[in-house]
Amino acid sequence: MSPELSPHKSNAEIIHMIPSYVLKRVLMVLPAIGLFLLVSTNPLAQSQKFPAPTTYVSDFAGVIDAETKSRLESLLQKLKEKSKIDLYVATVESTGEQTIS
Repeated sequence: MSPELSPHKSNAEIIHMIPSYVLKRVLMVLPAIGLFLLVSTNPLAQSQKFPAPTTYVSDFAGVIDAETKSRLESLLQKLKEKSKIDLYVATVESTGEQTIS
């Protein structure tokens, strides 16, 4: 059987049969997909979000007593009225793997 009539082709022959514009397109798209996946994984890693504050003091750790919380709320409300500065206090049990900043 002559090589021209052989039904089996090597991988190199198959690659040479693919038009060059298809290879160029694939070589452009693959890095773009990789970059997209790399960029989109970072927000997923930081998905632990705290709820939006409803008051000036959010005691998620349960360490502030009611009297102290009331005094802080009053003080922070007066600060906002006098200086137009919004200051919020939040306590958490742990920051986990996240840095405090």
